[in-house]
Amino acid sequence: GRSNLGEGALKTEGIDIVKFMVLNPNAFSDATYRRLKTALVTLAKREIKSVFEETGIDPRREIRDQEPNPLKDRQIFEDILFDELNVNV
Repeated sequence: GRSNLGEGALKTEGIDIVKFMVLNPNAFSDATYRRLKTALVTLAKREIKSVFEETGIDPRREIRDQEPNPLKDRQIFEDILFDELNVNV
């Protein structure tokens, strides 16, 4: 996104959208797809909180000095997704 709106807001131009990476659900095994879908449905049923609450980061402290402690349902979703994408965080 383009970050010239202030206060961290982003604007997405149409020309940028064509560059978005999108996951192909067919690339996942059936079992992984079902786990991801279940985890995502769980997340979608609740109010999304601030990035700090979602990740368990205290905004009053240096981020680099903290270990993230995400909300449990978010952690489950991210663990499945990051494992499939082979992303180590």
